[in-house]
Amino acid sequence: MATGIVGVPIGGTGTFSATPVPTGAVIPKGVVPVWTSSDVTVATVETPNTDATGMTTKLTFLKAGSITLTVAAILPDATVAQGVAVVPGVAGEVKSFVIAQTA
Repeated sequence: MATGIVGVPIGGTGTFSATPVPTGAVIPKGVVPVWTSSDVTVATVETPNTDATGMTTKLTFLKAGSITLTVAAILPDATVAQGVAVVPGVAGEVKSFVIAQTA
């Protein structure tokens, strides 16, 4: 489940957080969630993650497109808890210009 995903400007960085489900659930001690991007040529996830708990990460968009952002943790019983969200790259402020000869 994902909420409030509005996208990240191309060339920019967005911060994302994860909350355990159901409400009140606790991540077992020693388990650190890992974030991944479905296409690292479009957007990269902060590596190594500067949040030692693994509950937040930063995502940088490199070019136009959208990716599936995933956070997953392998629990002590070997089951996987995960969350996914589709994150679009959105037009941001002008960074440069492309010059083309037209005549």
